[in-house]
Formats: sequence, structure tokens, C-alpha cells
Amino acid sequence: MPEGYLTVNEAAVRLGVTARTVRLWLTSGRLAGERVQGRFGPEWRVVAGDLERLLNARPEKAIVSEARSVAPAPELRSSLALLAQENAALREALQETFHRLSSLSSQIEALSVGLETRDSDIQALRADNQAVLRSVAEGFHLRQRESQEVEGALRGLAAQLHDEQELLGELRQKLDEALRPRPTWWQRLWRRRDAV
Repeated sequence: MPEGYLTVNEAAVRLGVTARTVRLWLTSGRLAGERVQGRFGPEWRVVAGDLERLLNARPEKAIVSEARSVAPAPELRSSLALLAQENAALREALQETFHRLSSLSSQIEALSVGLETRDSDIQALRADNQAVLRSVAEGFHLRQRESQEVEGALRGLAAQLHDEQELLGELRQKLDEALRPRPTWWQRLWRRRDAV
């Protein structure tokens, strides 16, 4: 390669733009260059002095903004139109996805609220069940105490009945003795005499 010339790729790297932008500048005359025969056909070579002039004259952002403002070549217009259509389709798909996501997030929020209310209902039912179990257990213990008290009272009554039966037996003996005919004085005397 002759001295004082750069390839399109080298110029693109130094300018901080794409090779396509450098070719557009060469075609439009913004950047000085020459077409030479390359291995695969004609190629552009950028004049190094003109490249330095462009670098010193404008800051990088101005170069990039100019590259974007350059009218595209006719063959690029169809590519840009296709890219614009794809971009619009992607935007629509993205908006649709966003709407779906927002719908799903609202559904998730509704479900989480429903789950929270169900959780609170379940906790209330558990508390009610525990209260019922406590009252049943207290009732059982109360009935058990009452049955023990009744059993104790029955034992006391049985003991009292036993004592009264013994007392009744003693009273019968005394009554029998009282009702038994008493021997007369001569029978008593007669018995004494026989005993001697």
C-alpha cells in the first residue's frame, strides 16, 4: 500500500465510525480518497492527511452525528426500510408483551390478595377449632370431676347405709329382747333352784 494512504477499516477505527460510514463519506466527497485495484476488485484508500484534517477539525461526536445525517445510498434505503419495518414490528411485539406482563402482574396481585384472605380464613378456622377443642376438653374434665364427686357421694351414702343397717340390726336385737316374754318371778326363782 502506498505511503500516506489508509484502508477503509483503518480509517473507520481512527475516526470511531463504521467502515460503511467511511465509504459514504468517500462517495459524497467529505473525505478524500482514491479507488485502487485490490485483491477482490476496486477498493478505497483514504488520504491520511485528509483524515488528520477531519480529526482535527471536528470532535468525535460531531463526526458521528454527521455520519448519521448523511443521506444513505439507494441500495441502503431498502435495507433501512426493512430495518424500520422490523423495528416497528418489534416495538409492537414489545408493547404487546408489556401489556401481557402488566395484565399478568395484576392477576398475580389479585391471586396473592385471594391467598392472603384464604390464609386469614384458615387461621380463623384453626383458632375456632382450637377454641372448640378447649371447650370440649374443659367439659370432659368437668364431667369427670362431677362423676368423681358423685362416685364419692355414693360411697359416702353406701357407708352411711351400712352404718344405718348395723344400727338397725342392733335396734332389732334390742327390740327382740324387749318383746321377748320375760320370765315371771317364780320362773326366775325356779331356774335358780334348778341351776344349783
